[in-house]
Amino acid sequence: MDMGEAGIYQMFHRGAQPLGGFYNRPPEMPVSAWLNYVRVPDAFAAAKKVTELGGTVLNGPMEVPGGGFIAQCLDPQGAAFAVHSEPEDMGRG
Repeated sequence: MDMGEAGIYQMFHRGAQPLGGFYNRPPEMPVSAWLNYVRVPDAFAAAKKVTELGGTVLNGPMEVPGGGFIAQCLDPQGAAFAVHSEPEDMGRG
């Protein structure tokens, strides 16, 4: 997937099921790391719940290619994770 200035986002799959992806670390990112994504029914509702429970939303929710939505977050202890929802899960597709 071409991400413009960010380069190519390469996905890997098991059959038709996407399992993950990777891309070149941008200069503003201090270290390379894996970020775990959890599929949720609604990324907007999940991001709201993160803040209600003392976490932080770092980025998003935002639409990604294919019509899904993601939000990248920190839990109250500082562990990074992300949530992902598909448009059909949210009744938006």
